[in-house]
Amino acid sequence: MANKVAIITDSTVNLPEGAMEEYNIQTVPLIIHWDDKSYIDQVELTTKEFYERLANSKTLPSTSQPSISAFVEVYQPLIDQGYDIITMPLSAGISGTYLSASAAAGQFPIGRIEVLDTKSVSVGLGMILVKVGRAAKAGASLQECREIALETASRVHIYFSVETLENLRKGGRINSAAAFLGTALDMKPILEFRGGLIEAKERVRTSKKAHARLIEL
Repeated sequence: MANKVAIITDSTVNLPEGAMEEYNIQTVPLIIHWDDKSYIDQVELTTKEFYERLANSKTLPSTSQPSISAFVEVYQPLIDQGYDIITMPLSAGISGTYLSASAAAGQFPIGRIEVLDTKSVSVGLGMILVKVGRAAKAGASLQECREIALETASRVHIYFSVETLENLRKGGRINSAAAFLGTALDMKPILEFRGGLIEAKERVRTSKKAHARLIEL
């Protein structure tokens, strides 16, 4: 009989209310650095508090990936309880969290922990986690959960728009050339997550048209 499967992700994911409890999804938090202080994401600084502060701040925060030991601390009790583990952090293309999770997994027996780069983020990653969570709850094996995660990830496409690309540029999430093209002539950029990276897809004239185009996509 296959071991039960536990699901690990990071604190950047967006999940439906109650999903973490229903599917026993655990998170390892990133660290937010802001004005010479550091905060544990979702522990010392909630999403609501983050955006309230961002609206009035003259400085932008940065983040750092969880440490290897932070993942080990979550993995160890689950392994001791007989679980296999599938870890799905945000895309390796924009964060080193995947590397920390993988390095931590290397400290445990081969075949007990799968770390996947779904090349997704936020709501897209949440959709993958819920699909895998349902399978794990129904008794799927680690390998079956892995296959479901990869198949679901291949069908998840993320499109979004922002008023300005400046914050993404400053945070290193998009290059300066793409940021310039996105804001030239007061155009509103339509962005997509492609291959685990943020890419410019197209531009439209107004925010209203950007929202309409997102619905079309």
